[in-house]
Amino acid sequence: MLKVKSFLLLFLVILPIFGWATISTIGQDEPVLYVDPATVTIDPGETFTVQVKVTNVLNLYTYQFKLSWNPSFLEVTSVTEEPFLSSEGSYVTYFRDKVYNTPDAMGVSGYLYVASSLLGEPSTAAASGKGTLATIEFLVKEKGNSALHFYDTQLVSSLMVEMAHQTKDGAFLSLPPAEINVEPSTIVDAFLQPGSTFSVNVSVTKAVGVYSWSLNMSWDPALLNVTSIEEGIFLNQSLYNTTFNSQISPEEGRFYVNCSLFGEPPEVAASGNGTLLNVTFLVKSVGSTDLRLLDAKLWDYEGNEIFGLTQDGYFENTGLIRDVTVISVEASLSSVEAGDPVSITVVVRNNGGEIENFDVTVYWGDSNVGTLSTSDLNPNATETLIFNWNTEGTAEGNYMIKAVASAVIWETNTDDNTYINGYVMITSPPPQQTFSFSPILVAAVIIVIIIVVAIIGIVLFRRRRSRTR
Repeated sequence: MLKVKSFLLLFLVILPIFGWATISTIGQDEPVLYVDPATVTIDPGETFTVQVKVTNVLNLYTYQFKLSWNPSFLEVTSVTEEPFLSSEGSYVTYFRDKVYNTPDAMGVSGYLYVASSLLGEPSTAAASGKGTLATIEFLVKEKGNSALHFYDTQLVSSLMVEMAHQTKDGAFLSLPPAEINVEPSTIVDAFLQPGSTFSVNVSVTKAVGVYSWSLNMSWDPALLNVTSIEEGIFLNQSLYNTTFNSQISPEEGRFYVNCSLFGEPPEVAASGNGTLLNVTFLVKSVGSTDLRLLDAKLWDYEGNEIFGLTQDGYFENTGLIRDVTVISVEASLSSVEAGDPVSITVVVRNNGGEIENFDVTVYWGDSNVGTLSTSDLNPNATETLIFNWNTEGTAEGNYMIKAVASAVIWETNTDDNTYINGYVMITSPPPQQTFSFSPILVAAVIIVIIIVVAIIGIVLFRRRRSRTR
């Protein structure tokens, strides 16, 4: 007994490390290993059979699975191979089963191991589609509820590649099952806007002999974030010793939690109704999301799973709309000389359901023309704002005109807060007319003067010389 109890506590402590790997998004065409029928109800002393089936499988060559139950209520009387893998006896298979109605070497009972493989057959013999792998017969020992739980499952293709797959457990029910619920189950509140918080409980009802439990919850991480997880009083109603572990992954939008009585006798196991945990969420945006309970498990003192049904929660805050938009921007002129004024007309509208006050800024290129404010703009109403742009000193160029409305609180659609409409071309003013000499002309005049002076000098020199003769 101590060995079983120690194993259960160790399992609950290390399970968070592997918790995320046990949950995956299942594709539509992914293989599924399941129990058929999913639920069985029958009286003590009678027997019933379930079949382990597979669907959506491609080139299955080898498989194995373990299936567990509560040995206080059930025991297995036979396990029979079915012909899916052998193609109705056309191929040779190796089939092995081992049933543990009594404790194994680890002191664990209430499970079986099944493995089968094609033996020396070509890869073309691998099975595809859907079919039955095995039939299991149970004897009902006494009234109770028990999950028929898959674990350590493998589906291997003819290429010796393990296939990702889903499993769906079955259940034996002769008593009303325990229920694990999110409370309140539905939260629809338009005033729970970004920055707000709210809390839910995860509760259990109609439970019998619970010594430990674990569960995962998922949500839309773009909409919510978990700020705290607190243990409920279900297991420690009389201040018993418990272990409580949680692991939050806000980026994925999920958490894992487990809790167990620790070092307490089996008679203190909890029954009835109570709160397992309290969760507080921070609202990040506007929308809706399921608060999904995944892999919720209850166990008794012996480590046997107690079958339970789950009910997810739902959150929505989309009723309150806050949305402002710029619907037009228009400049009075499309081309002006630098220094001339330009008038820019902006029309804004309140698309939301609340009276809004917000700022509107107009830009030419990357520069700010100015900012004006709206005043108590009613829902579905528009307002026209006039901006005056002094272009004095503006460099010549083609400038884009843009208007931007500031986001109001809880506004989620901000794409329409910006409006761009065309360009205004700034040209330089015409230059003032001034008289000036070209450098070439000046040089030419100087050269002419030099030549004239030289000629005059030569003429005077010759005259003087002629006189002296």
